[in-house]
Amino acid sequence: MDHVTPFPHGPSDVGNTHTLCRRDHATKTDGDLQILDHRPDGTTTWRTRDGQTGVTQPRPYLPQASPPPAPPDDGPCPF
Repeated sequence: MDHVTPFPHGPSDVGNTHTLCRRDHATKTDGDLQILDHRPDGTTTWRTRDGQTGVTQPRPYLPQASPPPAPPDDGPCPF
């Protein structure tokens, strides 16, 4: 978890945090990556030290649930 606006300058809450891999967190901490915008849905706009900008959309980390299988049709109950 990473603070978009570093704590204590920004709040330590869900709206100011996002997940970064170790490499990206180190890149941000070293000043090579700047977060320009972080939206509540997880969309992040960023800029590199060289001026490259990009937008990262949130990824679904949990697999989408599939409906449970239908029970087998064994016919009417024998009793």
